Parts: sequence; C-alpha cells; structure tokens
Amino acid sequence: ALVRPPGYAHSGALLEAAETLMYALRRLGREAGFGRFDVDAEALVVLGAHLLPAAFELPRNAVIFNLEQLPAWAEIHGADAHFYLDRLMRHRVWDYSQANVAWLAARGHARAAHMPLGYVPELSRIPARVQDVDVLFYGMPNPRRARVLEALRGRGLRVEVLQGVYGEERDAWIGRAKVVLNMHYYESKLFEIARVSYLLANRKAVVCEHSVMGADDADLRAGMAYAPYEQLAETCEALVRDDARRAALERQGFELFSCRDQVRTVAMQLGEVPPLDAVAESPAFPTALHLGSGKDFRADCLNVDISASWQPDLLLDFGVELPWGQPLRTGRFG
Repeated sequence: ALVRPPGYAHSGALLEAAETLMYALRRLGREAGFGRFDVDAEALVVLGAHLLPAAFELPRNAVIFNLEQLPAWAEIHGADAHFYLDRLMRHRVWDYSQANVAWLAARGHARAAHMPLGYVPELSRIPARVQDVDVLFYGMPNPRRARVLEALRGRGLRVEVLQGVYGEERDAWIGRAKVVLNMHYYESKLFEIARVSYLLANRKAVVCEHSVMGADDADLRAGMAYAPYEQLAETCEALVRDDARRAALERQGFELFSCRDQVRTVAMQLGEVPPLDAVAESPAFPTALHLGSGKDFRADCLNVDISASWQPDLLLDFGVELPWGQPLRTGRFG
C-alpha cells in the first residue's frame, strides 16, 4: 500500500519503489497490488507510513518499507518525528539503507532488515525521445541545489527543473534529457537509490553527487558520473558534450543495476530461498589495481586513491611508507 494523502503530490516519489515490490511479488506467484490499510491481507507492505496521521494504527502484520533518510529526517522534524519513529518501533521494517537499519538497531529495533532496491524488467519502460534537454533535475529546492543549477545555466546548458511532477509527465522529461542530475538535499548525503534505480533501469546517463553508500551500492558508482558537489556543474557539462561517453555510461549503468534481482531479494526476506553465502554476495575479487582512481571508479578493479572524497576501495598515500604485511579492509571485498 502506498500512502497518498489528499492533495499531497509528493507520494508519487515513492511510486516506482512500490511498483518494484509489487512486480517482484507477482513474479514470486503472490497476488500483489495497491490496496487499502483495513483489509485482512496475508501481508501488508506500507510505503510512505510517515505520511499517515499520528493517531492512525496500522494492522499488526504490516511491514513498513522505509525510504526516508532517518537520521537527517529525525533531525529536521525534531519533536514532530517521534510519531513515525514510534510507528517504526512497533512494526517489522524493510529499509532501503543499511545505515538506517543500523540506526534503528542502535535504538533497540530488533525487526529491521535491509531491503535494497533492485531491478524488475517491468520498470524499463521510458521510451526513447529526441534529447533536447541538456540536464534534468527533479526534487525539492534548497540553496545548495540552487547554486549548482545556476552554475549549469551559466555554462549555457538547457536545464529543466521539476518539482512535484511524477509518473508519465516526469517520465517524458526523463526521456528528453541527455543527463539527469542526482544531487543531495541533506548534508547527510545518503545515496538516493530510490531515485537513481529508476533512471538506471531506463538507461539514463546519471551525474551523481558523492554519497554515503552501503557496500552493496558501491558498484553502481561505475554506472554513473560520480562527482563531488564542487564539480557537479563541470561533470554535467562534460557529459552533455560527449555523446560517446554518455552512451557508454547509459549501457554500463543499466548492466550494473539490472544484475540486482529484486525478486531474489524479496524472496530472501520472505524466507523462500536460503540466504546466499557472504562470499557469493560480494563482487569477484579483482585482479587489477586502479591507482589514483579519482572520479574514474572501476567496478572490476581495486580502486586506490589518496583522497577520501572519491570514496576509493582503499585510501593510501604512496608518498609515505605503506602498511606492508598488515591486513586492509574494504567495503566491497572485505
């Protein structure tokens, strides 16, 4: 069930995540659709539970699928956040972010599980169009976002900004865009997989601001043009003006994301398949080093850089003595 308060258009931002779950459940042979909250269903998965009135009681068997960045959301909403946090504590939670799961666990939640968003073929549905828009951005405005958008316009690019536009109307703009910009609202900078996944599923070139990613999302960096905040405008312009690189990035992003089978992930949460061995879940151990990886992160290599801002696999300074003989830990390979 997707919570859609009357007059509140922004529930549309959760639609593709809800559809992803629905199609995955159907592929598992379950009857799944967008229902009401007061039905005696075998199971009820609720997206947008933070939009329900504080006094609303969900059925006890309801699972809340959380797509909010919880630490930042709680800080922004202050005392008003307690009703949603209390609701989360009373129910089983599927959460898109491993960081959120850890945050809930630290507060005593014992039934929060990581449910990464993955691929279902039904969501590869945006038709190709003439790309007459250089850069598309959609989301709520704030000063840090406005500065980048003005910088893009200052470079002579055609920039379209959408707010409160979802579904087919937004998809039409996505189809027309050469580049779609994913830029954070919060300084917490959690990776917005709910937004980016739909773009990658539809073979779009994405410029993504540096993000706090879980290990399971790190490979997607190689399917996007990944840049720090200060270089977003420059990165967008370079990609707009390089047709060959943009086409290669569209292919790479789709190939990386389409390997993430949402059906398998949902089945694991339902106990229908055994959890995969941890080694099998990890990417194959690389046989090549990518030294000074910087912005050119490669999924098939062990990426090494001196700057933490590029989020390499290993942070090493070759100007000083290296830690020979010492074990080093990476997020992707252990």
